[in-house]
Amino acid sequence: MGTLRLKSIRNKMGFTQEELANYLQEVKHLKISRGTIAKYESGVNFPSKRTLKALSDALEVSEDFLAGKGLQTEDIEEVLLDFLQKNFFISYINTNDKAHNAIKNYLGYLGEDYEPYNFYKDNNGDLNTVMVNAKFPRYEAIDNFWKTNFKFLFEDKKFKETLVGSNKAELREKVTK
Repeated sequence: MGTLRLKSIRNKMGFTQEELANYLQEVKHLKISRGTIAKYESGVNFPSKRTLKALSDALEVSEDFLAGKGLQTEDIEEVLLDFLQKNFFISYINTNDKAHNAIKNYLGYLGEDYEPYNFYKDNNGDLNTVMVNAKFPRYEAIDNFWKTNFKFLFEDKKFKETLVGSNKAELREKVTK
């Protein structure tokens, strides 16, 4: 079980614990006291499945997100880098993979100079068999390549916020779109 994200949701709403309790009671007709909110936020108590469902509906977030499941804000950059790397290099065998094709098409749009295989070539311009056998490892230069050429994924705060709470399948779908 994750850490309930109630406090961060409450803060985004601009409510104190008391104001959230009043909002839940008066507007959403959900009987949760300020004391209960405090216990949920401190981790002393965790809501029952029924209360979690009612609370997530009232706050208009998924149960998984409220329950602290899925991606955390601090994990998003690493997961995006891993996604780009794996879906370009690992999936290159499966040419029907939507994520691989989306990445490949975007890089093709950028031009020939934007070829990630260049990072894994030897002095003769051939793919380095050690790198290929190591399944195209990530390292700082290749991470910087992804961050530079896919800035829109790494710098768009609203997009990154949509990834918080996502599982890897949801991230895959959002990034591919």
